[in-house]
Amino acid sequence: MTADAPPAPAPLRIGSSLCARRLPTGAEVHAAAEEAERTDRVLELVTPPAHARELDRILPLLAVLTPCLDRSVAVVNDLGVLQMIREEYPSLPMVAGRLLNHQMKDPRLVEVDRSRLGRWPPGWELGSATSPRWRARMGELGVVGAELDWPAHGLDQGAWAATGIPLTLHLPWVVVAWGRTCVARDPRGPVDRAIRGEDCDRGCLDGDLELRGHGPGRRIRRGTAELLRLPDATHARARRWAARAGIRVHWNDPEGAA
Repeated sequence: MTADAPPAPAPLRIGSSLCARRLPTGAEVHAAAEEAERTDRVLELVTPPAHARELDRILPLLAVLTPCLDRSVAVVNDLGVLQMIREEYPSLPMVAGRLLNHQMKDPRLVEVDRSRLGRWPPGWELGSATSPRWRARMGELGVVGAELDWPAHGLDQGAWAATGIPLTLHLPWVVVAWGRTCVARDPRGPVDRAIRGEDCDRGCLDGDLELRGHGPGRRIRRGTAELLRLPDATHARARRWAARAGIRVHWNDPEGAA
């Protein structure tokens, strides 16, 4: 009997799933690529939703990966970015990020009385990646895996474990909601400049807005996203499920990507 092979080292992750203004520089991606090669790790470049101008920020970062496409992965959260990578770097594997793999994640759902519904709506515990049609289409576009959150109200563990594609579960922070307008901007400034990300001083990195409302866990608003930190008991349950199902866990920080 041969001994089990040691687990592969965790990927080296760089980038942002939430905002193009938080993307690394080309020099930072180059340094990360060198570190990934030195430590024999896969480099994951995380990219956010992007409009036309922001695509110009992402393309040069992909060019830095050209010498190491065989050990790099792009985590994409936008169909436009996905299509751009498909056209410019067809050999670069992609993973659907949490904003592309849609899930129902409203924390208020934990307060719904399931017995009154008669039947728990199945869509509340599923997501894009549990759909065979979605997986087939994403596979045609070069997507080889998906990332997901554990909603506060739970998920269909069997359906997710049966997707047949590599999954990465983010813990303990869940992206509850995302939008174009950044709450860290100067409220006196025009909204259109906030949406385009102009005059951004990355103020979202200096602190969070604490949110109050229904549902469990700590909720914050940082920049363009609302985030939820799962309660310890829910976090532990999700971790145990991932271990049983052989699903990789990425321990995230409030930024939600790195």
